[in-house]
Amino acid sequence: MHTKELKREFVDKKTGMTLSDPNIAWTPKQVLESYSTHYPHLVNASISGPMIGVDKVTYEFSGSAGTKG
Repeated sequence: MHTKELKREFVDKKTGMTLSDPNIAWTPKQVLESYSTHYPHLVNASISGPMIGVDKVTYEFSGSAGTKG
């Protein structure tokens, strides 16, 4: 039996962008918090996943639409 470390990727569902993993030691929530400083729509986003593929693990960031006021 062989084990293989899977690469993590993060997908911003609003923009369709695939975001790289800034630090493998971070939790997905920490990654989201880091990216939300560059992408303000991620501030209140939710995380779905992990979706495990053959060679990667994918997490999706979904921004939540809110009302102002």
